[in-house]
Amino acid sequence: MTENPYATPAADLAVTLPRQLFPELSTKEVKQLKDWSTNIQVMGVFWALAILGLPLIGFASWEQDKAFGIFACVMAAAMVPAVYGCWARPAWARVPGMVFSALYLPGFPLGTLIGGLALRSFYKGKALFGEGRIRPADLAKELKHRKANKID
Repeated sequence: MTENPYATPAADLAVTLPRQLFPELSTKEVKQLKDWSTNIQVMGVFWALAILGLPLIGFASWEQDKAFGIFACVMAAAMVPAVYGCWARPAWARVPGMVFSALYLPGFPLGTLIGGLALRSFYKGKALFGEGRIRPADLAKELKHRKANKID
C-alpha cells in the first residue's frame, strides 16, 4: 500500500467554474454595469432630496421672488419621474435621467463632474433599463461568484 489514506484529496486545478448569470459578458463589463447602476441609484437619491428641498426653498423665498418659488416647485414636480425611473428602471426613464443630468453640467467643476458621470451612466447603461433589464442585485451576485471562484 503506497497511498496514504489520510492525505488530503488532490484537486484538479485546471477545472474552472462557468460564469453564472451573464456568460456573454466579461467580468470587466459586469463591473462597468454595476458601477453605472450605482451611479444611477445615487442620482436618484440626489434628485429625491431635491424633490424635498426645492419646494421648501421656493416657499421660503416666496415673499421676495414668486417666480423663483414657482420655478422651484415645478422643477421638484418634474423630477418625480426621474427619481421613479432611477429606482424602477422602465425603458423611458433614461430620457428624464439624461435631461436632469445635463442640467448639472454648467455647475463647474463639481456639477460638471457629477453631470458627466450621470450622463455616461444613463447613456452606456442601456441594459439596465426596460423589460429585460439587468438588475443590480444580479450584477452583485455575479461579481461575487466570479471573485470567489477567480473567474475572468
